[in-house]
Amino acid sequence: MDIASAARVASLISASYGFFGNLGAFNTGVPPIVRDPLNPCGFTPQQRLRAWVQYVGIGHINFAPTGPITMGLQLLSAYLATDSQIRNINVAAGVAALTIVAFTLKFMFRINEEVSILDTKNVLEGKAEHSAEAKRSLQLIDQWSFCHRIREGIFGVMWGLVVWAVLLEKQL
Repeated sequence: MDIASAARVASLISASYGFFGNLGAFNTGVPPIVRDPLNPCGFTPQQRLRAWVQYVGIGHINFAPTGPITMGLQLLSAYLATDSQIRNINVAAGVAALTIVAFTLKFMFRINEEVSILDTKNVLEGKAEHSAEAKRSLQLIDQWSFCHRIREGIFGVMWGLVVWAVLLEKQL
């Protein structure tokens, strides 16, 4: 296996972990519990916010590196590719990965910062579920969730391109 092929396979591992890990983490566990309007766990607004901040923090550690890693490996694969079609797919996947990083920084970083400030300052401590502060925190979480779904769509496109490049290479 040459370096370009190894980079494509490593990129597939990174993209798969990022894409499917994000899907699983977002659709199970903390997000559905925190976002459930019926609040089945009886969390206070501060507990909901704290759980969300912890979830996002763990996500930064586990999933944030996958975009830049996949981008770098795809662009390396494109640079080393001998087939123009595979090169173009690698470039497209690299651009999709760059888009994920840029989208996260542009739209989601601000939300994360505001949520973190609310949590650090204990703004919701002792507040009722329907207080303006509690509603604001849930609004921020909903905005983040909306952005995350868009980002996951881009991640899916990137993952599909990476798979396509790997499969196409095996046919050549």
